[in-house]
Amino acid sequence: MKFEEPMRLLLLILIPMLIYLYHISLKRKKIIAIKFGNFDTLKKATVGTLPYKNYVPLILKSLILVSLIITLAGPQTETTIKTTSTDVVLTIDVSGSMLAKDFPPNRLEAAKESAKVFLKELGRGDRVGIVTFSGASYVISPIGEDIEEAEEKIDSIDIGAEDGTAIGDGIITSVSLLGGSIGKKKVIVLLSDGENNRGSSPREAAVFAKNSGVTIYTIGIGTTKGGFIPGTNEVVGLDEELLKDIAESTGGEYSRATTQEALKKIYSEIGKKITLETGTEDISIYFVVIATFLLLTDFILMSTKYRALP
Repeated sequence: MKFEEPMRLLLLILIPMLIYLYHISLKRKKIIAIKFGNFDTLKKATVGTLPYKNYVPLILKSLILVSLIITLAGPQTETTIKTTSTDVVLTIDVSGSMLAKDFPPNRLEAAKESAKVFLKELGRGDRVGIVTFSGASYVISPIGEDIEEAEEKIDSIDIGAEDGTAIGDGIITSVSLLGGSIGKKKVIVLLSDGENNRGSSPREAAVFAKNSGVTIYTIGIGTTKGGFIPGTNEVVGLDEELLKDIAESTGGEYSRATTQEALKKIYSEIGKKITLETGTEDISIYFVVIATFLLLTDFILMSTKYRALP
C-alpha cells in the first residue's frame, strides 16, 4: 500500500499526545471526585471496572483517528488491469533456416503454432498485424481486430522466396504498419533464428522504432546444438546480442526458446505482459467505512454499557 499524500501520516503523532492528555484528564476527574464526591459511590465506580471502562473508549477513538488520518493520506494499492487497446505486429523470420528440424516438424511451423497461442491473449480492442521477412520484408496482414482472420494469415505463411535474413527491414516495415496506430500501446513481437545479413541496420531500425513509440520484444528460436538448413551442411547461427540490443533499446525484452513448449510459453507471457498494465486504485473508501463503523460502535457503547454515572 502507498499513499498519495504520505506527509499527512505525520498527523498520527497526535495520537500518543491525545492518549497522554486523556490520562491527565482521568487523574483530574479522580481528584475532583475524591474532593467533592461520595466515597462509597467513588469506590463502586472505580474498583475493578475503571481501567476497562476508561480504555475501551480510548481504544475506539484512537482507531477512529487512525482511520481518518489514513483516509486523508489517500491510501492506494497497486492493481493489474487489462489495457483497453494494444496494437501489435507479429514479425516472423521466414528465411530458409526456419526449415531446420530441431523444432518438430520445423522451426517455422512451431513458430506459427506458438504465434496463434499469442493471439489468444489478446482482448477486445486489441489489434494485430503480421509481417514476415527473409531477404526482404512483406506485410501479410494489416492491423485489425479480426483474430480469426489473423490465424488464417498465420497458417498461410511459408518460407520466403529471397535468400538472407533482413531483420532491420522487418522492423522498419512493422513500425510503418503501426504508423496509423490508435492503440494505447504499440508493440512488435519479432522472432528470428539467424543473423542479419541483408537490408537495413537492425540497430538503426530499433532507434526508428523507439522514436516512433514502439516497443520491441524479440525471441530467438533454436536449440543449443542448432539446426541444419535442409539440403546443406550449414548450421544456423543465432545473433543473441543483436536481438537483446533491439529489445533493450526499445524498452522490450529478449527471450530464447530452445523447445516448442518454451516458445509457446514465451509468446503467451509476452501476450499477457503487453495487454496488462499496472495502475493504482484508491482504497480510501474502506477506511471511511471502518471509521464510520467505529464511530457508531463508540456512540452505542457510550450511550449504553459505558454511559457515565450521573
